[in-house]
Amino acid sequence: MFRKRPSHRIITGLDIGTTKVCAIIGKADEDGKLTILGMGSYPSKGLRRGEITEISPTVDAINRATQRAIEVANVHIDDIYVGIAGGHILSVNQEACVDIRRPARGIDEKDRTRAVEKAAATLHLDRNQTLIHKVVQEFQINEGQPTHNPIGLSGSSLKAHVHLVAGCEDQLQNIIRCVKKAGFRQSPHIVLQSLASSMSVLTSHEQELGALLIDIGGGTTDLAYFANGTVRWTGEVAMGGDMITRDIMEVLGCRLNDAENVKKKLGCALPDTVDRDATFPLPQLHDPSELSTHKEHTLAEIIECRLEEIFEMALAQVTEAGFKDR
Repeated sequence: MFRKRPSHRIITGLDIGTTKVCAIIGKADEDGKLTILGMGSYPSKGLRRGEITEISPTVDAINRATQRAIEVANVHIDDIYVGIAGGHILSVNQEACVDIRRPARGIDEKDRTRAVEKAAATLHLDRNQTLIHKVVQEFQINEGQPTHNPIGLSGSSLKAHVHLVAGCEDQLQNIIRCVKKAGFRQSPHIVLQSLASSMSVLTSHEQELGALLIDIGGGTTDLAYFANGTVRWTGEVAMGGDMITRDIMEVLGCRLNDAENVKKKLGCALPDTVDRDATFPLPQLHDPSELSTHKEHTLAEIIECRLEEIFEMALAQVTEAGFKDR
């Protein structure tokens, strides 16, 4: 998905998140490996649960994050890959079979492409939806054993198993518009956030044995299940770290930024491991000059409660998708 263009090029990854925009610049070598040249981040205010709700603050955050990365890297940005998430994302597995036109010569790239495109064509999208990814899971020749590379093999039919990812056209255009308004001429490459994250943190061995990625962001929690070396399912929980911060704000009666700071500094999701007598000061909501005292154990209970809910919702989706026993 990321290695179709010439090597030795400058690649920029852009994560337009609910709480912050992160930019990272790298140089790809011939093997597709990256040398990181620079990175930058800036708080974002124009998103809600992974979706852009305001253009101007999002453009400003993209500008500031990328400029910080460019100052460190000291290079010109070429390709930009932007992650996408949100409740509008649709992910399904589809399959389709095609006849091999010249069985004696073996399966070629055109046969492979026809099978993948036919599988993609079986997905009926709404008017405002557009296809983002066609991720090949495996092929079957004459309904035989799965293979990742059918090129050159003999057979009369080829079946493609493909994971398709679609999203709201308006949301895609909002991302593209913000990136261009930030000063970049080329349209960015849109990548599903969970797939991009999995390529960063899951080894090929883990993807082969079976692994579930749970990426807890600010506004959403992205899910991706891998088995036999490829993605089998992706999903999303419309809840993330921002909800934990707001829980702390409401229960402890403090400002949002103070809740975020104490979460980062003292946050723990396991109340049983926290000293019940340990306390911390927190500026009061209506008079920041006045400090109130709270227990670290109470803070941990707040965090544990919301995280349990996030994991329960993730498990419910995994169960519904039929992968709980895996």
